[in-house]
Amino acid sequence: MSKKKAVVCEQDATLARILKHLLGKQGFAVSDADDGTRGLALIRSAKPSLVVLGLELSGNDGAAVLRELRGAAGAKPYAIVLTAHESKERHAQATAAGAREVWTKPFSAAKLLARLEALAQQGKV
Repeated sequence: MSKKKAVVCEQDATLARILKHLLGKQGFAVSDADDGTRGLALIRSAKPSLVVLGLELSGNDGAAVLRELRGAAGAKPYAIVLTAHESKERHAQATAAGAREVWTKPFSAAKLLARLEALAQQGKV
């Protein structure tokens, strides 16, 4: 059986390493990119079931990446957006673009692991 695929698109290298580790613990084969342009290309080629991306990215920001994916044919990955700025406007921007969840940085690794487990059990990722 092939591993589930995930793409992490985050320009903070430390956070990207942490996310890759956490997703790997949940059984994902993880690819990563440090900006939105490379992230979008990677998502298109890898066809992951899960995408975790920063809202504030260089190149295409997270919302632009999600809008591009939403307009493309094919299955859409479950998208979790991370933002350093908690606001109703940011949340609305991310969900309008196609995010299923919006998390504010910093967040609890334990909560993310629990959420990923729940999503896997529900067959969403």
